[in-house]
Amino acid sequence: MTAESNIVISGAGLCTPLGNGREATWTAVRAGRVGLGPYTAIEDPAQAERGGGECPADERVHTNEPREAAYLRIALHEALEHAGLDPAGDNWPVPPRRAGLMLGTTLHGMTAAGKMVRANHAEPLRDFLAPAVLARAAGHLPIAGFAATTCSACSSGLGSMLLARTLLAAGELDLVIAGGYDPISEYAYAGFNSLRLVDEQMPRPFARDRAGMKVSEGYAVVVMERAADAAARGAGVFAHLAGGGESADAHHLTQPVPDGAGAARAIRVALADADAAPADVDLVVAHATGTPDNDAAEVAALQGVFGARLADVPTAGLKSRLGHTLGAAGAAELILAGLAMRDGVLPTTAQTTAADHDFDPFCLADGAPRPATLRAAVNTSLGFGGANTCVVTRGHTAKADRSGATPSPREVWITGVGVITPDAAGRDAFAAHLDSGRPATPGPVPDEVVLAHLHHARRARRLSDYVKLTLAAARLALDDAGVAPDDYEAFGEHTAGLLGTTHGSTKYSYAYYRGLVDDGLHTANPMQFAEGVPNAGAAHLSMSLRLRGPCQTVIGSRTAGLDALRLAALRIRTGEWDRAVVCAGEAHDPLVERCLAELGVPLVTAGGAVTLVLESPAAARERGASPKARVCGGGQIAAPGDPRRHRRRLTELLDDGPDHDAKTPASLITTPLGGAGPPTWLGRVEAAALRRIGAPGGATPLGPGVAETFSATGLLAVAHAVDRVAAGGSVTVLTGDLHGLHTAVTITRS
Repeated sequence: MTAESNIVISGAGLCTPLGNGREATWTAVRAGRVGLGPYTAIEDPAQAERGGGECPADERVHTNEPREAAYLRIALHEALEHAGLDPAGDNWPVPPRRAGLMLGTTLHGMTAAGKMVRANHAEPLRDFLAPAVLARAAGHLPIAGFAATTCSACSSGLGSMLLARTLLAAGELDLVIAGGYDPISEYAYAGFNSLRLVDEQMPRPFARDRAGMKVSEGYAVVVMERAADAAARGAGVFAHLAGGGESADAHHLTQPVPDGAGAARAIRVALADADAAPADVDLVVAHATGTPDNDAAEVAALQGVFGARLADVPTAGLKSRLGHTLGAAGAAELILAGLAMRDGVLPTTAQTTAADHDFDPFCLADGAPRPATLRAAVNTSLGFGGANTCVVTRGHTAKADRSGATPSPREVWITGVGVITPDAAGRDAFAAHLDSGRPATPGPVPDEVVLAHLHHARRARRLSDYVKLTLAAARLALDDAGVAPDDYEAFGEHTAGLLGTTHGSTKYSYAYYRGLVDDGLHTANPMQFAEGVPNAGAAHLSMSLRLRGPCQTVIGSRTAGLDALRLAALRIRTGEWDRAVVCAGEAHDPLVERCLAELGVPLVTAGGAVTLVLESPAAARERGASPKARVCGGGQIAAPGDPRRHRRRLTELLDDGPDHDAKTPASLITTPLGGAGPPTWLGRVEAAALRRIGAPGGATPLGPGVAETFSATGLLAVAHAVDRVAAGGSVTVLTGDLHGLHTAVTITRS
């Protein structure tokens, strides 16, 4: 990102195995403590002695609420108070619509899923999906703007912060709460152990005899604002988010590319974004899991960027003290880097000494923490599927202003559309199906239809249905965009992937968890675990299409597909990206239908996936492509738990209009939950809001030709809108979620 924004962190909150609180954790780090030991909170007592890290007991955590929501709320409140905001007050300096949430996680509320598996009833799943976690942790706050949860596995925390920066830089929000979380769980422990990544002993990052990591929990939250806004309200600055970089290895689902090329690319981009050179960096807080392959690849990446300078830059592996806190890791370690810069104290690696590290040139920060001059820090996070994220921060005394003018917003073109449903494979077939008036076919997409649109159908048979659908729709979209398979390598070199999914690979996740409960954690299936991580679709997309840009997934909500589209479009508008592949996919699963019925939401559902190719005009013209439509605006409201408040805010969203620059009033395509079935409370809220505003241009439901496909439903409506706007005008697509979210995106002719 260039000079259009100067983003600061004005508040930070932490809960880690070293303490509940930012300063408690930092005091423990400065004292040289290690927060690893026997588990007390893991579901399976037989695993207690294997140990890892968990947050200390806290009176603010009640036994009748999910652990992840309670500790996340503690960290969130600390961050707000640090930023000078009252969590219980209504006197925030920004209106609710201008404040948002952008959190990251690896597994969202997986502890609730375990309760469901044991009880064989869906009631615990009310706390499972990511929006439910956010509603419990933050639903009481005056926040009504964009709210979403991203997953890029272990790089989710830093990934959320860079997405939050996009929302601020684009002017969508004025204040964003970002960060990451994951609770301790048997699901995560057994999965990493099945991949032979867990060490029975204490982790020793970068050591010659390193043998693995310890799985921990953590909750790390930051308040992010534009520097001018923070200064205007008299807020202090904890740290400057000076630069960020993201990339994908496009190599393997669970193993990094050995030469570290993908991670090196993310680090280089972050340094360039921060207008910094290796000589400006005084601290590297590395991902440093302590596993043989990951540490070797990460050091190779650092050596490729820093060269001989790496012998003089202290590199700390803080997972040696915290354990691997999964989705919280990057954000937690960035907060500790900020505290180190604030106090001029070098944090150090436990268990490994300079005498027994495995690399050269390399400068291990070891021994006792000690005084140091720290101007800028580099934090790295490297997730499953080769998701690499790097953030450069400068201390609170850094110069606030950066030179340069804000670039003009760019147009966002849709150059390709791919659709897979039980009734259609391809954009034209989908349009023909809708024109025919035939009702939708519920259930799964036939496997032979999906496999017919994959490059390596034989290899794909072991993949989950969700991943296969995503890849098939992506292949169709690239065909529609005029990108031939022989061109994938060149096309993907600087192309990002941003996915949305509500449920991900539910069949694999359930089969994996069922096995743990029935047969014990030692029987965990590593393939099912890896394929069941919500970001698996993005990882396979990057490998299949050779995408080397950022690849991550918005998870847990019915609005996730439209949210992914909005975020990708904003990054192209602001100049962060030139090109993105946006997907939403859902596999049909009778278990999902059964659970929804038990929760009082009976639905008839279908599998399906949609992919859109987005490009800036310059990127499209460079390869001779022309637009099919243009993304020209959007909006989202969040109103968890209160249908009346939801109706009021939805009315405001529609009254304001989600267009940024559409020249004519938009007609509206709605996507009622459950399609043509009986209306839910969500449908009644939508109907009331539409009556109140008079439904500009005429509001029409997507219709009986599309079955309920959760996150893909909104993008199916976008695919329909692309054809509708060919004759002129604009169309707004509106999709809602039972957790109190509504997202709108406006499409117009090119």
